[in-house]
Amino acid sequence: RDIRRAVSYFQSTIPDIKGKKICLLNKNSYEYAVNTFGIILAGGVLVLLNQHKSWDELSYELELVEPAAILTDGDDYGTKEQLDRFQALTEASAEKEEGQRRSFRIEAVTLNMESFLTGKTLRGANLRKYGCMVISVLHEGDFITNPEPDFRFGEGDTIWIAGDVDALGWV
Repeated sequence: RDIRRAVSYFQSTIPDIKGKKICLLNKNSYEYAVNTFGIILAGGVLVLLNQHKSWDELSYELELVEPAAILTDGDDYGTKEQLDRFQALTEASAEKEEGQRRSFRIEAVTLNMESFLTGKTLRGANLRKYGCMVISVLHEGDFITNPEPDFRFGEGDTIWIAGDVDALGWV
């Protein structure tokens, strides 16, 4: 039934879908299978994109393909500028500084009442000045990927934060 719905959706939202290239940037899931078969049965040409590629690689592939539509799994992979900054951060962590290799890591931290982030919003914490970024948060049983700038951290939240080892020292 879901595949039939997907076929109808694609046919109604992509004019003359037959033969048009539709890119799918999606994790392996039920929705991935539904969209795969929906695109094919609607007459579209399925083009799979690898979500682990860099922005430059994806941009190059998209320029070659010139898709009529790009479907994602709803995850926010970030804007080109955000992905470029993240790539620069990871590349910088691989460079040698004063003869020693800098290292990059992702750390999970559970906030307590005295934690720097407790009670602050993501925007208010201004983590960029520390060379860090919050990847996700477990907040009151909800797993939040890429929290909004107005998200407020609370006691007991578990955060996954990425950054240079030296920058994460305050966490």
